[in-house]
Amino acid sequence: MLVSLREQAWEFVCAKFPERQVYIRSDGRVQFFTFNPLMQATLAGISLLFLGWVAFTSVNTIFKDRIIASKEENFRQMQGSYESRIASLQLSYDELNGAVVATEDHFRSVVEDLEGRHNTLASLIRGKEDLRAQLGLEAEPSAIHMDSVLNGTLDAGEEPHFTIFDTNAAPVPGSATEENAPENATPEETGTDVEGAGGPSHTFLEGTFRRLGSLFAGRPEPRPVDHPSLRQIAELETRLEHLVPVQRTLIAEAQKEMDREAAHYTETIRTAGLNPATLERRMLDAGGGGVGGPEMTISPAVLGYGDAEFGALALDAQASFEELRSVALALRAVPLNAPVTGNSFRQTSGFGARSDPFTKSLAFHGGIDFSGPWGSEVRATAPGKVVFAGSRGAYGTVVEVDHGFGLKTRYGHLSKILVTVGSEIEKGAVVGKLGSTGRSTGPHVHYEVWFDNELKNPSRFLRAGNYVNEE
Repeated sequence: MLVSLREQAWEFVCAKFPERQVYIRSDGRVQFFTFNPLMQATLAGISLLFLGWVAFTSVNTIFKDRIIASKEENFRQMQGSYESRIASLQLSYDELNGAVVATEDHFRSVVEDLEGRHNTLASLIRGKEDLRAQLGLEAEPSAIHMDSVLNGTLDAGEEPHFTIFDTNAAPVPGSATEENAPENATPEETGTDVEGAGGPSHTFLEGTFRRLGSLFAGRPEPRPVDHPSLRQIAELETRLEHLVPVQRTLIAEAQKEMDREAAHYTETIRTAGLNPATLERRMLDAGGGGVGGPEMTISPAVLGYGDAEFGALALDAQASFEELRSVALALRAVPLNAPVTGNSFRQTSGFGARSDPFTKSLAFHGGIDFSGPWGSEVRATAPGKVVFAGSRGAYGTVVEVDHGFGLKTRYGHLSKILVTVGSEIEKGAVVGKLGSTGRSTGPHVHYEVWFDNELKNPSRFLRAGNYVNEE
């Protein structure tokens, strides 16, 4: 096959370039040169290459300036298009930054207002629980469960996570900072850190303030910006706004609970046979420090809440809390418990007329007797100050505690005293050991309650103690 191709090629060359002879006659002599087909083909090829090179160099020399000018024009067009695209991307980025700044500020104000209302609710509920703790009452199952209600507005198991805009985070798909940005765009054009990879990064607000000039220059009516970050903030604001009526309901319920509890405490004091207004007034007087000033109407706006209706409810709830605090502090000084606890004790004598255990004649008994094992602990029934600890005639070994506001308790027939005069004690503190000193027929504690130097029936106070725990 190769042989046949060579033969065909050689036949073609021989046909086109047959053997030629060139004769030269000089001085009667004739000389000739023979040009075979291969030599002729070689010379023809060299001649064609030389003519092509001459033509190329001639055209390139003649049209060089035009070629250069055309290339420069194409470059200028490409550069103008590139710069126009960069300017458009910068404008879009600045618009997005400005919109996010405004939206972020509004979102921050919404969150701060929500937190303020939440803190108001939390402080009221914690204050109410603290008052119950001071009274020695168990925590009440409240109808108000702020955390569960607030979390209930979110999806089940979802944590509230607010990502507004972070220039250090990965760019949002489709934004000017990712694939849409030119490959050779500068840091200023793409909005990335201009300090370099090792330098400090700018915060969102810093980066935004640096672009405020370009944001508002010559554009009185900015175009609406649609971006995933803005949509996310709008969705979060909508969800937070749904909490406003929930919080109104919560604070209204909180006020109802505090009013109900204050009324319950007031009725407890009445059940004990005392005047609640008198106790509260004495409590305020004993607080020390002058109070007063002109009476002024309170505006809900003074509290700084964005929701005026919530502000009005907060004022009412705060007033209810102050009333609850006042009556709770007064109730805290009232002795509502028995001086002994447990199944080993029993009441052997009540308050009022009874048959005297020694004379068997009718006589007045100014307290309640609780019998029990010798040496059992006798405890204070309310916080106060020990004003007497020693022997006192028929009472035997006795301890007296002043609870303030005109209230005192007395514990008689003790076998041992465990407190000293002048010491401040809390409710439930052990004041002595049960015994049978003084005018006594057996081990018991004689318990008395005094108000304004008058004996009161301890049974009413014990009944009031049972009532306050019936909530």
